[in-house]
Amino acid sequence: MVEDAWIAAIAAVAGYLAGSISPSYILTRALKGDDIRKVGTLNAGTLNAFNSLGKKGGAFVFLFDFGKGLFAALVPGWLGLPEAATYAAAVAVVAGHNWPVWLKFVGGKGVATSAGVAVGLIPLLAAAALAPAVILLVTLKKFAIVAMGTGFVLLVALTYITGQSLGVFIVIFGVSALVAIAQFTRPTWVRPEDAPPGQ
Repeated sequence: MVEDAWIAAIAAVAGYLAGSISPSYILTRALKGDDIRKVGTLNAGTLNAFNSLGKKGGAFVFLFDFGKGLFAALVPGWLGLPEAATYAAAVAVVAGHNWPVWLKFVGGKGVATSAGVAVGLIPLLAAAALAPAVILLVTLKKFAIVAMGTGFVLLVALTYITGQSLGVFIVIFGVSALVAIAQFTRPTWVRPEDAPPGQ
């Protein structure tokens, strides 16, 4: 039991450090000399990367951030570590993305990384919950908060209704809460008049 706790703690640290790697910040600095957290939506994440770097840059950032969550949810199991290590790494990778030590704890909002965690842990439920969110995002366009919020609420609800393990439910609820905290505790646009409806 004590050994499992130590393994989970190490997995959490590893997950946090991996999550703290911010491709949107690194690419924007390298290609434009800007701090992505000071332009557009003031967010070091996928949507602002599309705004600042274009489609190719945004797609790369999405895949990288999504991959962080996916691998955090899968690698501990591949290594034969206890489930607690998987759960710890999965929550910590989102925390690292949102509050990265390298960027003075101001990062992204964890949407793509949390989606990666969900796909790694509960792929079918993740697809069922996040697909409607993507449809809403495309349909509503600028109402990103509504679309993503719907997706994460559905994800938590489906995880509970389908009787997933307590550990998985805690992780899904936890990463969804981290997304919500980051969303509502940070400014969203450089100027209020620049914000589209719903932001």
